[in-house]
Amino acid sequence: MLGLLVMLLAAIFLSIQNVIVRLFFEGTAELGGVLTSNFEHTVLFLQVRTFFMSLAIALLAWRIYPKVFLEIKNSGKQLQSPILCGAIYFFTVILLYLAIGNLPAGIAITLFFVHPAIALLLGWWFNQEKPTFFRWLIITGVILGLILVTPNLQADLSSQFIFGTLCALGAGIGFALYATSAQRALIHFHPLSFSLVTFTLLFVFSSVTVLLMGIEIPSTRLLPVILWSLISGLVTVGGLVFTNLGIRLVGAPTASLVGSSEPVLTTVLAWLLLQENLELRQVAGMMLVTLSISGLGVEKQVSSFHRN
Repeated sequence: MLGLLVMLLAAIFLSIQNVIVRLFFEGTAELGGVLTSNFEHTVLFLQVRTFFMSLAIALLAWRIYPKVFLEIKNSGKQLQSPILCGAIYFFTVILLYLAIGNLPAGIAITLFFVHPAIALLLGWWFNQEKPTFFRWLIITGVILGLILVTPNLQADLSSQFIFGTLCALGAGIGFALYATSAQRALIHFHPLSFSLVTFTLLFVFSSVTVLLMGIEIPSTRLLPVILWSLISGLVTVGGLVFTNLGIRLVGAPTASLVGSSEPVLTTVLAWLLLQENLELRQVAGMMLVTLSISGLGVEKQVSSFHRN
């Protein structure tokens, strides 16, 4: 029971983070709307946010796993794996933030949740682990759900909605690549060491991009950017801490099952805070994606039970 509560808290924290990003770029008449959603502002937000996240992870590592810096220092060539993961994650996060800035938060996160299905296909490609009939049903359910969630085909291909849709799907594919690479890297690294390398690289990559492109924070927006980035970073770190704790308590299959509620929770929070309404077919598509990912969690749990 405690493990399920912890995982639910993790999903709530990450859903709040999604809404914070939406508020930062889009906002309402009373709250948010700090910067408009474009590539430059996305990189700028990522830079300030990951600075606070890297600092928080370093403090956590110092308290929980003091060997973290020694482990990173002595990793040698094995450090290439988390560096590759960090590079993939950098582009993934930018695409996800562009998607949330241009789409209703619930739709953006639902489209992003194509990543478990992509990860299944990548596992088949890399490990020659052919998906079972049930997993093919899950992949089919995710694809049908995404078709229902995406905008009408009559929409202009250059519209904001189509751009956000492509960014969300690209972020989902990127996260599947990241997860596949991270699974191998975590064989040699403690999760806190891996997270510290990843978020530090995000800060470095975003800082270099900001310098090369000459991106500056408008003086009137400096304090809001810092405050929103700080809140976003701390909420995300909280979600990651609860996720790792929940995985330890209930195992990865159950954790992924509870985590599949994130699109629904994000949609509910966006409806409450942003008054974002969805069409009936989009709600149906979102529920179909959520149920399909939940089915994957159940299937993994049953498989683990039979192996044991």
